[in-house]
Formats: sequence, structure tokens, C-alpha cells
Amino acid sequence: VMIGDTHLSNLYIEGDGTPGFLDFLARVAPWVEEVTYFMGAALDIADRRNWEQDLLRHYLDRLAAYGVTPPSFESAWDAYRDTLLVGLFVWMTNGEHFQTEAANTANAARLGVAALDHDTWGRLGQRP
Repeated sequence: VMIGDTHLSNLYIEGDGTPGFLDFLARVAPWVEEVTYFMGAALDIADRRNWEQDLLRHYLDRLAAYGVTPPSFESAWDAYRDTLLVGLFVWMTNGEHFQTEAANTANAARLGVAALDHDTWGRLGQRP
């Protein structure tokens, strides 16, 4: 379980360069929702395609380094590809009182392409 709302508008950088996230309306979510939500929306399409597997491996390695037993990469990769629609739904329905329309549209577009790239609808037994 992760606590957060990990998107770029909630990112801050400390004076020493340490990044962090802050959101006073943070939510509790399964790890995979936060990972797909962040990577799918924050990375441009080409970077996500090039780096998502390595970033997921790094995330799992960091869990292990901190004493958490991570899922296998294969299990995590399946969960990642199956969960992309959660973030897509969030950004498609997010109101302008939370984020600008430009941010909502860009994030939804990136997550939509990710879901298409991974055939998320097909993996879930559906077709768009």
C-alpha cells in the first residue's frame, strides 16, 4: 500500500535536490496504482516505452533493499499493464478545479497510449 497522489504537480524539490511529494488530499492505494499512475502520466511516451521495465525493476529492487518482499518482476509487470486504466480514468474525469485542462489532457493521453501499447483492454477481456 502506498499513500499519495504521485503526479508531477505534487512534486517538490528540497534545497539539497531531494525530491518529495505533497498532497493534502492524498489517498491510500495499492502500490501498483501509484506506480502506473505516476509512470504512465509523468513520462513522455517515448521515455516510458524505453524505461518502464527498468524503472519497475528499480522500484522492486528498492522495496527489497528496505526489507519488503517484492512481487516477482513478471507478477509486477502483469499488474502494471493491467492497472493502467485506473490512472487513465482519474485523468479523464479530473476537474479543472484540481488541475488545468492542459495537464488533465496530457496525462490522460499518455496513459491512454500506455494502455494501448500494453493492450490493457484485451488483457482484461475487453476491447475499446
